[in-house]
Amino acid sequence: MLKERWWKFSKQDQIGHICVELTRATELQKLDDDLYKECFVRALELTSVTIDDPKWKGNTKLLCHTYESLGKLFLGQSTDVMRVYNSLK
Repeated sequence: MLKERWWKFSKQDQIGHICVELTRATELQKLDDDLYKECFVRALELTSVTIDDPKWKGNTKLLCHTYESLGKLFLGQSTDVMRVYNSLK
């Protein structure tokens, strides 16, 4: 997705899309490891583009923490997907 298009979404919609990827990851966790990881890659990409969105300027602490937590999940250093999900809600 082009960042200019992504930036047109409201903050709430951006967070919602990231949460959808986390929900997909949770559903795929025990079914398909490759698709499970693809969900995290997508969530990482969306979080990164959101951090760069000018409307979040000065208010990216939650997003940066989310990005770090997603990275740990992707690398297998953490397994608590729902904790990350709940931190966004």
